[in-house]
Amino acid sequence: MASQKTDTINLTTYDSPVGTMLIACSKAGLVSLSYLSKGRKPKNLAKVFAQKYGVAVDRLEAAPNVHTDKVCAQLDRYFSGQLKTWRLKLDWQLVDGFRKAALMAAAEIPYGSTSSYGELAAKAGSPKAARAVGTAMAQNPFSIVVPCHRVVRSGGEIGSYGGGTKAKRWLLDLEAV
Repeated sequence: MASQKTDTINLTTYDSPVGTMLIACSKAGLVSLSYLSKGRKPKNLAKVFAQKYGVAVDRLEAAPNVHTDKVCAQLDRYFSGQLKTWRLKLDWQLVDGFRKAALMAAAEIPYGSTSSYGELAAKAGSPKAARAVGTAMAQNPFSIVVPCHRVVRSGGEIGSYGGGTKAKRWLLDLEAV
């Protein structure tokens, strides 16, 4: 991914049942919801974000904003089984091209359902690009919100997941898939 430049990004963490997550929001909305490495929380969230995405940012603030607060509130509802449809503004600045098309197709997978990599490739306009869909899912900056955990192998196996296969199984069980 090419280095990009953006305005102020507000960062906060969220302790979920499947691991600690880093939430990054701009004025436009959610830029990233990603798993932090297992173990302790890093002291410098700004450095973690900048290194992960290769983004030059005018200002990184380790403080919540209106969007991070909304993300946390909706995550609380999701993990308690009360939220089935996300109502968040997404800032797609870290995503473009086919990867964006694949992630937008994944965003349409209904709660409690799954889709295969091949099915998503077709929906994204490239029916033979199942492997590229796998790469897009692995680089999903909106973990859980754009539900790459709902993407499974064509044989029904759950496949890999950025948060780990245990987290993927937990999320699918939460959604009763």
